[in-house]
Amino acid sequence: MNTYLVRRVLQVIPTVVLSTLFLFLMLNLVRGTAIDLYFGLSEDRTPEAEQALAQQLGIDKPLPEQYLTWLGKVARGDLGESWRFKLPVWQLISTRLPLSLELALIATIISCVGSFALGVYLAAHQNSALDQIIRFLALIFISAPLYWIAILLILFLSRSLNWMPPIRYVSFAQDPLKHLEIIFIPATLWGLTSIPAFSRYVRNAMLDVLSQDFVRTARAKGASERRVLFKHALRCAAGPLATVIGLSLAGAVGGSLLLEAVFTLPGMGRLYVEGLAQRDYPLIMGISLLISVTFVVVNLLTDLSYAWLDPRIRYE
Repeated sequence: MNTYLVRRVLQVIPTVVLSTLFLFLMLNLVRGTAIDLYFGLSEDRTPEAEQALAQQLGIDKPLPEQYLTWLGKVARGDLGESWRFKLPVWQLISTRLPLSLELALIATIISCVGSFALGVYLAAHQNSALDQIIRFLALIFISAPLYWIAILLILFLSRSLNWMPPIRYVSFAQDPLKHLEIIFIPATLWGLTSIPAFSRYVRNAMLDVLSQDFVRTARAKGASERRVLFKHALRCAAGPLATVIGLSLAGAVGGSLLLEAVFTLPGMGRLYVEGLAQRDYPLIMGISLLISVTFVVVNLLTDLSYAWLDPRIRYE
């Protein structure tokens, strides 16, 4: 186990570095730069002004040097300064991240509780009418973008119930009830749309465990179906719960990009979209680094949790 842990931790660094390198190259392949956005069609745009701005932003150097300079600052804990907001990137992230995490935490709780309960039920009632419906809905929600479902929900609520989501965001410190009203709909939508797909993980794992010899032995000894499900099969099938939690948490940072834009929430996802629109490279790279680290760490914790949840799994 210790050897496996060290090996996986050592894999984190090259994985994150390669992901940021890929994004850095992709950003520089897109037509248009921060200089184009800054000057636009202004008459003040001259070669001398462009050169001065490029030196100020540090984009007058070759791409490899730009990337290595940024990587060196990151190693020292400096994510740079946002070109648009003129503030440290980490300061911007720290002010927007709590809302995104709050939104993701509520959605994760709804998703995990609903997926686990529904998955166990579907495993106990295999091929029932509800089982077929959930499997069909899972295909729909996997295929449909979350922001599209959010737009349809807003249209339905506004036309049928004459309700519109609040335009002005209110923090929890200002008005707790108003704050919960603002984030309740997007968080619930995010959690509920994940349940059909995630419940399939739990259902399939439970069905695999229920077909094992030790389960048949427990039934042959007269154990009730409830005891078989929750006493014997549940722990061995607990791995999918870790997968569901991992998938939900991994999407905490990146999954809310367009959802926050649809509901006008000033979270980190919306900040990322604003950075992309303005070609704010330090801000984009800083948030992308956080997303990459989140995915890698969550995947590592998910893998390690399997050995703790399932006694049959042992890592060498």
